[in-house]
Amino acid sequence: MIDFNSKKFSFIPSTKDKKEACAAYENDLRRKLEREKDDKFFIGAKLLDFYHSQTYAAAEDIVKLSPLEFKERFGSDKLLGAGNGWSGYFFAFCLDRLNLDRSTVSRLMNVVDEFGDGFRAYKDEWKKFSWSQLVELLPLLPFDRKPIQPDWSIKKIRDYKKSLKAKKATPELPIAEEEDESKNKYVRFEKWTRPQLCKKIVELEEELANACEQIEEYKAKEKKAIEEQAAEAFSLPKIGKSKKLKAIV
Repeated sequence: MIDFNSKKFSFIPSTKDKKEACAAYENDLRRKLEREKDDKFFIGAKLLDFYHSQTYAAAEDIVKLSPLEFKERFGSDKLLGAGNGWSGYFFAFCLDRLNLDRSTVSRLMNVVDEFGDGFRAYKDEWKKFSWSQLVELLPLLPFDRKPIQPDWSIKKIRDYKKSLKAKKATPELPIAEEEDESKNKYVRFEKWTRPQLCKKIVELEEELANACEQIEEYKAKEKKAIEEQAAEAFSLPKIGKSKKLKAIV
């Protein structure tokens, strides 16, 4: 889906070339709407190309309108601080020059952007679908579109979309139980003030430090006892003065 907010603060110099290009796009789109009104893909492709060119920024009779004039003429608010590349000027241009409202323009462009192989044609996997079907598929995620077939009616597609919404709106019970258990675990701390929590944390840190100190003392005593036992077990017996043996004659 096209992000129509990405250019709201961009500024395009309004040169003679830009104005001529804007007029050329307008004339080309008028011809397509008159002669090829049923070929929505190429109309959408031309609109998308026009939008990316940002030559609509050269339409100063629209861009230079005051907020009040813009509101009265197009029925929508002019974005405060917007650059002349703002998409609001693009939609205003399409309405004023081509008699295409915002929702129509958005659908035409997004179908091309989402399902088109550039500006040439639909991608292979979407060629068998009608334009109306593809419009219905626009809000769906790619993996949610996979089950839909070209022979599905618009009603069947809409019913399928409703089933997806119902499924996502109903939480699974195990998840709900886990959330409840998690909340119950900490409910006794909800009424504690910040100082009380800080005091409790300090107390627990002191208890942990004391416990670690006692463990180290115990380990040292145990090591000393083991060393003493080992020394006693492996020490040699003391040898006294030996008596002189009588010679055997």
